Amino acid sequence: MTKQTKRNVQYLAGLCASLGFVFTGAVLTWGSPAIPKFKSGEANIEITDAQSSWVVSLLSLGSIPGCYIGQLLIERVGRRRTICVSSVPGLVGAAIILFTKYPILMIIARMLMGVSTGMTAMWADDQLGVIRAHVRENMENKTTFTELMTNMKYRKTVFIVAGLKALQYMTGASAIQSYLEIIFRQSSTVSGPHVSIIYGFVQLAAGIGATFLAGWFGRRVLLFLSCLGVAVSLTLVGIYFYLQDSIGVSQDVLASISALPLVGILGFNILYAVGIGNLPYVLQAELFPINVKTVASSAATILACVLSFSVAKCYQGIKDNFGHYTVFWSFAFVAYVGVFFIYCFVPETKGKTLEEVHDNMAEKPAEAEALREKAVNELTDDC
Repeated sequence: MTKQTKRNVQYLAGLCASLGFVFTGAVLTWGSPAIPKFKSGEANIEITDAQSSWVVSLLSLGSIPGCYIGQLLIERVGRRRTICVSSVPGLVGAAIILFTKYPILMIIARMLMGVSTGMTAMWADDQLGVIRAHVRENMENKTTFTELMTNMKYRKTVFIVAGLKALQYMTGASAIQSYLEIIFRQSSTVSGPHVSIIYGFVQLAAGIGATFLAGWFGRRVLLFLSCLGVAVSLTLVGIYFYLQDSIGVSQDVLASISALPLVGILGFNILYAVGIGNLPYVLQAELFPINVKTVASSAATILACVLSFSVAKCYQGIKDNFGHYTVFWSFAFVAYVGVFFIYCFVPETKGKTLEEVHDNMAEKPAEAEALREKAVNELTDDC
Protein backbone atom coordinates (compact mmCIF):
# COMPACT_ATOMS: atom_id res chain seq x y z
CA MET A 1 0.00 0.00 0.00
CA THR A 2 1.48 3.34 -1.05
CA LYS A 3 1.88 6.29 1.29
CA GLN A 4 -0.86 8.23 -0.50
CA THR A 5 -3.23 5.25 -0.29
CA LYS A 6 -2.60 4.92 3.43
CA ARG A 7 -3.33 8.60 3.84
CA ASN A 8 -6.59 8.28 1.89
CA VAL A 9 -7.62 5.38 4.10
CA GLN A 10 -6.95 7.52 7.16
CA TYR A 11 -9.07 10.32 5.74
CA LEU A 12 -11.91 7.87 5.03
CA ALA A 13 -11.66 6.37 8.51
CA GLY A 14 -11.75 9.83 10.08
CA LEU A 15 -14.78 10.77 7.99
CA CYS A 16 -16.64 7.60 8.98
CA ALA A 17 -15.88 8.16 12.66
CA SER A 18 -17.05 11.77 12.37
CA LEU A 19 -20.47 10.61 11.21
CA GLY A 20 -21.09 9.50 14.78
CA PHE A 21 -20.76 13.10 15.94
CA VAL A 22 -23.03 14.25 13.10
CA PHE A 23 -25.64 11.88 14.55
CA THR A 24 -25.02 13.33 18.02
CA GLY A 25 -25.58 16.86 16.76
CA ALA A 26 -28.75 15.82 14.96
CA VAL A 27 -30.34 14.17 17.99
CA LEU A 28 -29.35 17.05 20.28
CA THR A 29 -31.15 19.62 18.12
CA TRP A 30 -34.07 17.37 17.10
CA GLY A 31 -36.36 18.92 19.70
CA SER A 32 -36.14 22.41 18.18
CA PRO A 33 -38.15 21.63 15.01
CA ALA A 34 -40.08 18.70 16.48
CA ILE A 35 -41.73 20.27 19.54
CA PRO A 36 -43.49 23.08 17.61
CA LYS A 37 -44.94 20.41 15.32
CA PHE A 38 -46.23 18.53 18.36
CA LYS A 39 -47.88 21.67 19.71
CA SER A 40 -49.49 22.61 16.39
CA GLY A 41 -50.81 19.08 15.76
CA GLU A 42 -48.89 18.86 12.51
CA ALA A 43 -47.11 15.68 13.66
CA ASN A 44 -50.45 14.04 14.55
CA ILE A 45 -49.15 13.10 18.01
CA GLU A 46 -50.89 13.91 21.29
CA ILE A 47 -48.18 14.90 23.74
CA THR A 48 -48.17 17.27 26.73
CA ASP A 49 -45.50 19.83 27.59
CA ALA A 50 -44.37 17.65 30.49
CA GLN A 51 -44.01 14.64 28.19
CA SER A 52 -42.14 16.78 25.67
CA SER A 53 -39.65 17.82 28.35
CA TRP A 54 -38.98 14.15 29.13
CA VAL A 55 -38.53 13.35 25.45
CA VAL A 56 -36.01 16.16 25.10
CA SER A 57 -34.07 15.58 28.31
CA LEU A 58 -33.84 11.78 28.52
CA LEU A 59 -31.32 11.74 25.70
CA SER A 60 -28.72 12.95 28.20
CA LEU A 61 -29.75 10.43 30.83
CA GLY A 62 -29.41 7.62 28.30
CA SER A 63 -25.84 8.73 27.65
CA ILE A 64 -24.78 7.63 31.15
CA PRO A 65 -24.98 3.85 30.51
CA GLY A 66 -23.71 4.56 27.00
CA CYS A 67 -20.40 6.02 28.17
CA TYR A 68 -19.91 3.12 30.61
CA ILE A 69 -20.61 0.57 27.88
CA GLY A 70 -18.33 2.48 25.53
CA GLN A 71 -15.46 2.39 28.03
CA LEU A 72 -15.81 -1.38 28.50
CA LEU A 73 -15.99 -2.05 24.76
CA ILE A 74 -12.98 0.15 23.97
CA GLU A 75 -10.87 -1.74 26.50
CA ARG A 76 -12.04 -5.19 25.35
CA VAL A 77 -12.71 -5.05 21.61
CA GLY A 78 -11.07 -1.80 20.46
CA ARG A 79 -12.32 1.46 19.01
CA ARG A 80 -13.25 0.26 15.54
CA ARG A 81 -15.72 -2.34 16.78
CA THR A 82 -17.01 0.05 19.43
CA ILE A 83 -17.80 2.58 16.70
CA CYS A 84 -19.76 -0.07 14.80
CA VAL A 85 -21.65 -1.26 17.88
CA SER A 86 -22.50 2.30 18.97
CA SER A 87 -24.65 2.78 15.88
CA VAL A 88 -27.07 -0.02 16.78
CA PRO A 89 -29.09 1.58 19.64
CA GLY A 90 -29.10 4.87 17.73
CA LEU A 91 -30.57 3.27 14.61
CA VAL A 92 -33.20 1.42 16.66
CA GLY A 93 -34.15 4.64 18.45
CA ALA A 94 -34.34 6.57 15.18
CA ALA A 95 -36.61 3.91 13.67
CA ILE A 96 -38.95 4.10 16.66
CA ILE A 97 -39.10 7.91 16.44
CA LEU A 98 -39.87 7.66 12.73
CA PHE A 99 -42.87 5.33 13.07
CA THR A 100 -44.35 5.74 16.56
CA LYS A 101 -47.25 7.93 17.61
CA TYR A 102 -46.95 7.21 21.34
CA PRO A 103 -45.00 9.48 23.74
CA ILE A 104 -43.78 6.58 25.90
CA LEU A 105 -42.12 4.94 22.88
CA MET A 106 -40.56 8.26 21.93
CA ILE A 107 -39.08 8.46 25.44
CA ILE A 108 -37.61 4.96 25.08
CA ALA A 109 -36.27 5.87 21.65
CA ARG A 110 -34.53 8.94 23.00
CA MET A 111 -32.96 6.86 25.75
CA LEU A 112 -31.58 4.46 23.12
CA MET A 113 -30.22 7.35 21.08
CA GLY A 114 -28.62 8.64 24.25
CA VAL A 115 -26.82 5.32 24.67
CA SER A 116 -25.30 5.82 21.21
CA THR A 117 -24.19 9.39 21.95
CA GLY A 118 -22.65 8.26 25.24
CA MET A 119 -20.65 5.56 23.47
CA THR A 120 -19.57 8.10 20.86
CA ALA A 121 -18.25 10.41 23.59
CA MET A 122 -15.75 7.70 24.63
CA TRP A 123 -13.85 7.61 21.25
CA ALA A 124 -10.46 9.06 22.25
CA ASP A 125 -9.61 11.58 24.71
CA ASP A 126 -6.68 9.44 25.73
CA GLN A 127 -4.99 9.08 22.34
CA LEU A 128 -3.04 12.34 22.31
CA GLY A 129 0.52 12.25 21.08
CA VAL A 130 2.83 12.33 24.12
CA ILE A 131 6.34 11.24 24.89
CA ARG A 132 6.48 7.46 24.86
CA ALA A 133 8.41 7.14 28.11
CA HIS A 134 5.89 9.40 29.87
CA VAL A 135 3.00 7.25 28.65
CA ARG A 136 4.71 4.02 29.73
CA GLU A 137 5.49 5.39 33.19
CA ASN A 138 1.92 6.50 33.79
CA MET A 139 0.25 3.41 32.36
CA GLU A 140 2.12 1.24 34.85
CA ASN A 141 -0.02 2.86 37.57
CA LYS A 142 -3.60 2.66 36.28
CA THR A 143 -6.16 3.90 38.75
CA THR A 144 -9.83 3.37 39.59
CA PHE A 145 -12.75 5.74 39.96
CA THR A 146 -12.53 5.51 43.75
CA GLU A 147 -8.87 6.50 43.74
CA LEU A 148 -9.58 9.33 41.30
CA MET A 149 -12.13 10.76 43.73
CA THR A 150 -10.13 10.19 46.93
CA ASN A 151 -6.46 10.60 46.00
CA MET A 152 -5.25 14.05 47.04
CA LYS A 153 -2.98 14.45 44.02
CA TYR A 154 -5.99 14.47 41.67
CA ARG A 155 -8.14 16.74 43.84
CA LYS A 156 -7.27 20.03 42.14
CA THR A 157 -7.72 18.59 38.63
CA VAL A 158 -11.08 17.01 39.51
CA PHE A 159 -12.26 20.32 40.97
CA ILE A 160 -11.27 22.30 37.86
CA VAL A 161 -12.68 19.82 35.34
CA ALA A 162 -15.94 19.42 37.29
CA GLY A 163 -16.29 23.21 37.44
CA LEU A 164 -15.71 23.55 33.70
CA LYS A 165 -18.25 20.81 32.98
CA ALA A 166 -20.83 22.57 35.16
CA LEU A 167 -20.10 25.81 33.34
CA GLN A 168 -20.28 24.10 29.95
CA TYR A 169 -23.70 22.56 30.51
CA MET A 170 -25.44 24.77 33.08
CA THR A 171 -25.22 27.82 30.84
CA GLY A 172 -28.06 26.17 28.95
CA ALA A 173 -26.65 25.14 25.57
CA SER A 174 -28.61 21.87 25.41
CA ALA A 175 -31.89 23.52 26.40
CA ILE A 176 -31.43 26.44 23.99
CA GLN A 177 -30.66 24.08 21.11
CA SER A 178 -33.68 21.90 21.92
CA TYR A 179 -36.16 24.77 22.30
CA LEU A 180 -34.65 27.19 19.76
CA GLU A 181 -37.68 27.49 17.48
CA ILE A 182 -40.07 27.93 20.40
CA ILE A 183 -37.87 30.69 21.83
CA PHE A 184 -38.02 32.65 18.59
CA ARG A 185 -41.70 32.02 18.00
CA GLN A 186 -42.34 33.71 21.34
CA SER A 187 -39.91 36.57 20.90
CA SER A 188 -39.40 37.57 17.29
CA THR A 189 -40.85 37.82 13.84
CA VAL A 190 -37.84 35.88 12.55
CA SER A 191 -38.76 32.41 11.33
CA GLY A 192 -37.85 29.69 13.82
CA PRO A 193 -36.65 27.17 11.19
CA HIS A 194 -34.52 29.84 9.49
CA VAL A 195 -32.93 30.74 12.82
CA SER A 196 -32.15 27.07 13.45
CA ILE A 197 -30.31 26.85 10.13
CA ILE A 198 -28.38 30.05 10.82
CA TYR A 199 -27.60 28.85 14.34
CA GLY A 200 -26.09 25.63 13.00
CA PHE A 201 -23.88 27.33 10.41
CA VAL A 202 -22.70 29.96 12.87
CA GLN A 203 -21.86 27.25 15.39
CA LEU A 204 -19.86 25.35 12.77
CA ALA A 205 -17.87 28.43 11.78
CA ALA A 206 -17.25 29.41 15.41
CA GLY A 207 -16.09 25.90 16.28
CA ILE A 208 -13.56 25.96 13.44
CA GLY A 209 -12.39 29.41 14.46
CA ALA A 210 -11.90 28.24 18.04
CA THR A 211 -9.04 26.01 16.89
CA PHE A 212 -7.04 29.02 15.74
CA LEU A 213 -8.10 31.35 18.54
CA ALA A 214 -6.98 28.90 21.23
CA GLY A 215 -3.54 28.83 19.62
CA TRP A 216 -3.30 32.63 19.57
CA PHE A 217 -4.83 33.60 22.91
CA GLY A 218 -4.35 30.48 25.00
CA ARG A 219 -6.99 28.35 26.73
CA ARG A 220 -7.47 30.45 29.86
CA VAL A 221 -7.88 33.83 28.16
CA LEU A 222 -10.26 32.43 25.53
CA LEU A 223 -12.34 30.67 28.20
CA PHE A 224 -12.54 33.90 30.21
CA LEU A 225 -13.68 36.00 27.23
CA SER A 226 -16.08 33.30 26.05
CA CYS A 227 -17.72 32.97 29.45
CA LEU A 228 -18.08 36.74 29.89
CA GLY A 229 -19.59 37.07 26.41
CA VAL A 230 -22.01 34.21 27.07
CA ALA A 231 -23.12 35.87 30.32
CA VAL A 232 -23.80 39.21 28.60
CA SER A 233 -25.61 37.55 25.66
CA LEU A 234 -27.92 35.57 27.94
CA THR A 235 -28.59 38.68 30.02
CA LEU A 236 -29.75 40.53 26.89
CA VAL A 237 -32.16 37.75 25.94
CA GLY A 238 -33.49 37.71 29.50
CA ILE A 239 -34.06 41.47 29.39
CA TYR A 240 -36.21 41.12 26.27
CA PHE A 241 -38.42 38.45 27.83
CA TYR A 242 -38.64 40.44 31.07
CA LEU A 243 -39.92 43.47 29.19
CA GLN A 244 -42.31 41.34 27.15
CA ASP A 245 -43.70 38.96 29.78
CA SER A 246 -43.28 40.69 33.14
CA ILE A 247 -43.37 44.44 32.46
CA GLY A 248 -45.71 44.12 29.48
CA VAL A 249 -44.30 46.99 27.44
CA SER A 250 -46.10 48.14 24.31
CA GLN A 251 -45.74 46.47 20.95
CA ASP A 252 -43.99 49.56 19.61
CA VAL A 253 -41.26 49.21 22.21
CA LEU A 254 -40.94 45.49 21.55
CA ALA A 255 -40.73 46.15 17.83
CA SER A 256 -37.87 48.59 18.39
CA ILE A 257 -35.84 45.91 20.21
CA SER A 258 -37.06 42.92 18.22
CA ALA A 259 -33.51 42.11 17.15
CA LEU A 260 -32.35 41.66 20.76
CA PRO A 261 -33.20 37.94 21.07
CA LEU A 262 -31.56 37.18 17.72
CA VAL A 263 -28.42 39.13 18.63
CA GLY A 264 -28.33 37.55 22.07
CA ILE A 265 -28.84 33.96 20.93
CA LEU A 266 -26.38 34.20 18.04
CA GLY A 267 -23.92 35.99 20.32
CA PHE A 268 -24.30 33.16 22.81
CA ASN A 269 -23.82 30.65 20.00
CA ILE A 270 -20.59 32.20 18.75
CA LEU A 271 -19.03 32.92 22.13
CA TYR A 272 -20.03 29.55 23.56
CA ALA A 273 -18.58 27.65 20.60
CA VAL A 274 -15.20 29.42 20.65
CA GLY A 275 -14.62 28.78 24.35
CA ILE A 276 -16.66 27.00 26.98
CA GLY A 277 -18.37 24.79 24.42
CA ASN A 278 -15.11 23.14 23.30
CA LEU A 279 -12.12 23.98 25.49
CA PRO A 280 -13.25 21.99 28.58
CA TYR A 281 -12.67 18.85 26.48
CA VAL A 282 -9.15 20.03 25.65
CA LEU A 283 -8.32 20.88 29.25
CA GLN A 284 -9.82 17.60 30.44
CA ALA A 285 -7.41 15.75 28.17
CA GLU A 286 -4.44 17.92 29.18
CA LEU A 287 -4.93 18.11 32.95
CA PHE A 288 -5.50 14.45 33.77
CA PRO A 289 -2.46 12.14 33.75
CA ILE A 290 -2.44 9.30 31.21
CA ASN A 291 -3.09 6.61 33.83
CA VAL A 292 -6.44 8.14 34.84
CA LYS A 293 -7.62 9.47 31.47
CA THR A 294 -10.03 6.64 30.69
CA VAL A 295 -11.78 6.57 34.06
CA ALA A 296 -11.67 10.39 34.26
CA SER A 297 -13.23 10.70 30.81
CA SER A 298 -16.03 8.34 31.86
CA ALA A 299 -16.65 10.28 35.07
CA ALA A 300 -16.63 13.62 33.22
CA THR A 301 -19.04 12.30 30.59
CA ILE A 302 -21.42 10.98 33.24
CA LEU A 303 -21.34 14.36 35.02
CA ALA A 304 -22.01 16.09 31.69
CA CYS A 305 -24.98 13.81 31.02
CA VAL A 306 -26.49 14.47 34.45
CA LEU A 307 -26.08 18.23 34.08
CA SER A 308 -27.43 18.26 30.52
CA PHE A 309 -30.47 16.20 31.59
CA SER A 310 -31.13 18.48 34.56
CA VAL A 311 -30.96 21.66 32.48
CA ALA A 312 -33.11 20.31 29.64
CA LYS A 313 -35.70 18.83 32.03
CA CYS A 314 -35.98 21.93 34.25
CA TYR A 315 -36.23 24.38 31.35
CA GLN A 316 -39.95 23.87 30.70
CA GLY A 317 -40.94 23.92 34.37
CA ILE A 318 -38.99 27.08 35.21
CA LYS A 319 -40.31 28.82 32.10
CA ASP A 320 -43.94 27.94 32.90
CA ASN A 321 -43.73 28.90 36.59
CA PHE A 322 -41.32 31.82 36.68
CA GLY A 323 -41.15 33.16 33.13
CA HIS A 324 -38.78 32.85 30.21
CA TYR A 325 -36.55 35.62 31.50
CA THR A 326 -35.84 33.63 34.69
CA VAL A 327 -34.47 30.78 32.60
CA PHE A 328 -32.04 33.00 30.72
CA TRP A 329 -30.98 34.99 33.76
CA SER A 330 -30.32 31.72 35.61
CA PHE A 331 -28.03 30.61 32.77
CA ALA A 332 -26.40 34.06 32.79
CA PHE A 333 -25.81 33.85 36.55
CA VAL A 334 -23.94 30.56 36.10
CA ALA A 335 -21.80 32.21 33.41
CA TYR A 336 -20.98 35.20 35.64
CA VAL A 337 -19.89 32.82 38.40
CA GLY A 338 -17.86 30.99 35.77
CA VAL A 339 -15.94 34.16 34.92
CA PHE A 340 -14.59 34.28 38.48
CA PHE A 341 -13.99 30.53 38.54
CA ILE A 342 -11.87 30.68 35.40
CA TYR A 343 -9.92 33.70 36.62
CA CYS A 344 -9.17 32.16 40.02
CA PHE A 345 -8.66 28.46 39.32
CA VAL A 346 -8.16 27.50 35.67
CA PRO A 347 -4.48 27.25 34.65
CA GLU A 348 -2.98 28.15 31.28
CA THR A 349 -1.71 25.07 29.41
CA LYS A 350 -0.70 26.71 26.14
CA GLY A 351 2.91 25.98 25.21
CA LYS A 352 3.44 23.52 28.09
CA THR A 353 4.23 19.82 27.86
CA LEU A 354 1.97 17.30 29.58
CA GLU A 355 4.70 16.70 32.16
CA GLU A 356 4.84 20.42 33.01
CA VAL A 357 1.06 20.66 33.23
CA HIS A 358 0.79 17.63 35.53
CA ASP A 359 3.65 18.83 37.74
CA ASN A 360 1.92 22.18 38.18
CA MET A 361 -1.39 20.49 39.00
CA ALA A 362 0.05 18.06 41.56
CA GLU A 363 -0.87 18.74 45.17
CA LYS A 364 2.30 19.35 47.20
CA PRO A 365 2.29 18.39 50.89
CA ALA A 366 2.82 21.36 53.19
CA GLU A 367 5.98 19.85 54.70
CA ALA A 368 7.60 19.31 51.31
CA GLU A 369 6.70 22.82 50.22
CA ALA A 370 8.18 24.27 53.41
CA LEU A 371 11.41 22.32 52.94
CA ARG A 372 11.65 23.51 49.36
CA GLU A 373 11.23 27.14 50.40
CA LYS A 374 13.82 26.68 53.15
CA ALA A 375 16.34 25.22 50.70
CA VAL A 376 15.75 28.08 48.27
CA ASN A 377 16.26 30.64 51.04
CA GLU A 378 19.49 28.97 52.22
CA LEU A 379 20.80 28.87 48.66
CA THR A 380 20.00 32.54 48.26
CA ASP A 381 21.81 33.43 51.51
CA ASP A 382 24.90 31.47 50.43
CA CYS A 383 24.99 33.35 47.16
